[in-house]
Amino acid sequence: MGGRARISHQQLICAAFITKVAAATLYLPTAMVKLGRNGGWVAPLVAIALGALPASLLVGTLVRRHPGYSPGEMATQLLGNWAARLFTLLLALYSLYVSVLAMRDVTEFIPTAILPATPTLAISLTFMLAVVYGAYSGAEVISRLAVVSTILLLSGLALVGVTVIGLIQPLNLLPVADRGLGQVLSASWPPIGFFAECWALFPFVGMLDKGQTAVRGLVLGAVVGGVYLAIETALVSAVFGVDFAETFTFSGYTLTQQVSIGEFVERLDIILVNFWMISMVAKLSIHFWTAVTGASYTLGLKNERILLLPLGAILIAWTEYRPDITSHMDFSIHMWPYISLGFSIGLPGLLLVASWVRAHRSRTRSGMGA
Repeated sequence: MGGRARISHQQLICAAFITKVAAATLYLPTAMVKLGRNGGWVAPLVAIALGALPASLLVGTLVRRHPGYSPGEMATQLLGNWAARLFTLLLALYSLYVSVLAMRDVTEFIPTAILPATPTLAISLTFMLAVVYGAYSGAEVISRLAVVSTILLLSGLALVGVTVIGLIQPLNLLPVADRGLGQVLSASWPPIGFFAECWALFPFVGMLDKGQTAVRGLVLGAVVGGVYLAIETALVSAVFGVDFAETFTFSGYTLTQQVSIGEFVERLDIILVNFWMISMVAKLSIHFWTAVTGASYTLGLKNERILLLPLGAILIAWTEYRPDITSHMDFSIHMWPYISLGFSIGLPGLLLVASWVRAHRSRTRSGMGA
């Protein structure tokens, strides 16, 4: 993962956006409407502050204090060799599991929407090959794909907003908190798990051409993602009403099915589904590449590419082992935020504390020497 590759500030923003929105756009609006009712659309904005901001500050601060270091190199310097290997192993397992969750979203949604007779194994195998190729191409190529995916998703949301404007009932968005502030906080819990995932971008952040912009890039990506999900959830609520919207499985897709231009251009939802699939390839590639690089550092491998196909096979097997869609969504909405926050705050926080302790000892020794 070294220091030779470089990504720009704009590419980091897009990577942060994609990791938060690509999977969440599919079914998260339904969860937020169920928990927050009319105020569910405010929840992504709260999740920025409670999920993305702390993780972004921790990762960005580490990169500023130790510019040019990969996560493994930084952990080795601060914690020692064996602790660093454990750190990169946890990073790899976390990122691989996020890949499994995202792949399961793909294999559940595509047969429902466009390929009902296609076996899930065929879909997951196709996506796995695309993701392995993305990881093989490296962080710079993945970052460019994230930029393209961001443009496609934002364009798709703009198209949806313009074409369904006649169906919108603004009063469906009020009152925001008729049952108190706890209503909005409860609705913000599911997106917090997605927004905290930015710590898996740790290796990408270390490749920034200007490391001092790390926090700003991660936070801006989260802000754009939060606004995107807020607008999408507001459209779902305003078009269908909360009582109807909370019954959908894939509320984002149901909203796109309403898109048409006049009475002569219909089924534009297929185009928007293709936009979404490209964004999922980008998200999966980001997390899978992080898993591969973390695992290669843990094993002390000089060529990380030899892990691509073995980890790809594990990704397929793990995806097929996941439970049914209801259990999968319940886990993603209720349990995943605990796990995501624990990793995203705990592990970077440990490195940052070690960095402060090391700096303090260094200053103390310098003072004693003087």
